[in-house]
Amino acid sequence: MTKLLVLLLVTTGAYAQKITKEAVRLLPPTSKATGAFFILENDTDKDFKLIKAYSNAAEATEVHTHLKENGVMKMREVKEVLVKTGEKKIFMPGGHHIMLMGLKAPLKKGEKMSIDLEFDNGKKITINPEVKSINRSDYK
Repeated sequence: MTKLLVLLLVTTGAYAQKITKEAVRLLPPTSKATGAFFILENDTDKDFKLIKAYSNAAEATEVHTHLKENGVMKMREVKEVLVKTGEKKIFMPGGHHIMLMGLKAPLKKGEKMSIDLEFDNGKKITINPEVKSINRSDYK
């Protein structure tokens, strides 16, 4: 497997986001939701926050995490994900991820999906992760 699927470096003032290992989890054609995963790095001297995600491929697109509530793991939307200077945030199964709900078409292995990520400085980055079979160990 290619370790680096896409490398995107956007520099706007003090903000730089490097995104690698982009993927959307392939699920059966009847599935109405899936997750998008990637590694987000902050190569600058300023912290930034991922605050929103958008995709025309789904009715709703949210930034999510997994939380343990009353002994049960549950997914929950989060308002932001802080990425401190020099830090890497791994968006992976069982952790932070982009949740795509109400998929408008069945997923097809190998296709690319467009997802816009919005940061607290108002800038957006479009990623185009490939739909494929993945698991948590792919992001270790």
